[in-house]
Amino acid sequence: MSLHRSLKWVEKITAIRTVLSRRERVKILKEKGQWSKDSKVTGLPKIKVARVKISKKEKAQESQQAQAQTAGQAQTAAQVQTTEKTQKETKK
Repeated sequence: MSLHRSLKWVEKITAIRTVLSRRERVKILKEKGQWSKDSKVTGLPKIKVARVKISKKEKAQESQQAQAQTAGQAQTAAQVQTTEKTQKETKK
């Protein structure tokens, strides 16, 4: 039985969220050192969510690096297989 598409919330949240939950805001304030044990949970200050924009050139470079890594992994796997074959042949 498949899961209804409206219940697949993890896949929907691929975009940057601009609204943080209270827990997330408290966590960020603790990291910045602006939170103490005496602070109130209500009336928290707004926290700006940084948006990172990747240029087309950087995307192209990342994809090329990923392709190179997969190609390199394939080559090392092939080398391992050939060494295993030669070791088996040598044992015979």
